[in-house]
Amino acid sequence: MEGSLYELSLGKIFEFAKDPFCKKLLYAQLPSPVKWDLFQWIMIAKENAENTNFSFHFVNGLLVGLTLYKIHSRGNLLTILEILLSMNSDLECLELIDVCDEFVKEEEISNCLGKVLRKSPNLLYFHCGIPFNLKALRNCKKLQHLKLCFCPNQPWYDFLEVKNGFPQQQFCLNSFTVCSYSIRTLQIEDIGCNWRASYPNYVEDLLKILMLCPELTAVGNRERNEIEKHIYRKLGRSSEDLPPSFKLQECIWQQLLDVEEGTFMRSYAKTVPLRMAVATYPEVEKLSVIMNHEFSLIPLLHLNNLAYLSISYSVPTLNYFSVEIAPTLMSIGHRLKYLNLLAIDNLSINFLRAYLPNLKYLVSHCELCVNPYAEIENFYNLEELTLDSITIPDKTEKSLEILLSKCVNLRSLKLCTDFSRQLTDNRLNKILKSNSF
Repeated sequence: MEGSLYELSLGKIFEFAKDPFCKKLLYAQLPSPVKWDLFQWIMIAKENAENTNFSFHFVNGLLVGLTLYKIHSRGNLLTILEILLSMNSDLECLELIDVCDEFVKEEEISNCLGKVLRKSPNLLYFHCGIPFNLKALRNCKKLQHLKLCFCPNQPWYDFLEVKNGFPQQQFCLNSFTVCSYSIRTLQIEDIGCNWRASYPNYVEDLLKILMLCPELTAVGNRERNEIEKHIYRKLGRSSEDLPPSFKLQECIWQQLLDVEEGTFMRSYAKTVPLRMAVATYPEVEKLSVIMNHEFSLIPLLHLNNLAYLSISYSVPTLNYFSVEIAPTLMSIGHRLKYLNLLAIDNLSINFLRAYLPNLKYLVSHCELCVNPYAEIENFYNLEELTLDSITIPDKTEKSLEILLSKCVNLRSLKLCTDFSRQLTDNRLNKILKSNSF
């Protein structure tokens, strides 16, 4: 009953709990039923709930869902967080949004929220406008939806669990959003929901989140494939050549290199040695590598999930394929479905058929060679073939005919001008009849 002795007592407890020297001891000593009554009293009392929208959901006496909207009382918010911290709750849904700017950056509130999150391992949905350390979410391994109404001043992937110093994959996360309307820095208009980034490496962070969260379908209020295209544009690469069936689990690594060309100095900075990158992301499925003379592909042997490989060489050199690339492809080629090669000489089509039997997509921007006298089996799995440059020793026309005759399931064929000139109408008709373009 409103105005009962019990409710008056709850009001006295609430007033008493405002004393910082008493509140921790008080919440620890109160019986659980009284704590929940106090929590509900704070929420529904007219003088405290004015201009505040809220809802909460209990299951078997445990709080599983809490929403606070338009929070303008620092004392109420801190008290609610402290009660949550002292209770045996089973939070699955937590929303703290439209928080008053006057106390949104208070360290005491952020720390208390972090403690609540650390003891909420079953959290599924979290929408928050209070800045906090994202590491507090590492124990929330079931998290499916994460929406932050502030721009974290730390790596955006810090919410992922870490083992041996490396972030781990999270297979539950379906959506990830960072939106802020108060931080007046760089606005990211083409990602989705008026984002503003105070943390400069948002592109790299998003790429890592996409890679480590393979079940992610939405970022901001845009679908995953749109974000993938955005990421590739930011990195200066095109996503049009990527097979749509692949999930984005790619990193672009290159060895530190300085190349002097006359008076022009080109420098590649912020690079990671391949051996370190492989150790950091052993589950990676996609890898783009920019190599130099000192670069070794040996670490690729440890990537058991690798299906997409793009290799380019910053300073082309002869016989690099036979010395470095061939031994690696002989070991991992059976796993590859997509191969993109740039500025590499002496790539043998015969070799590709022998050691990459499951290849579906081949893109070559380098010189290829075909031995017309060696027997080549059909490329039964090859669906897309792109050749920008080709060198065929001796009997060019016959070699070209052999190469294309072994492709029997092509859906796409792209040839450079010099190469396409060697196609007669009869040969082109044979290609069209033997493949399903």
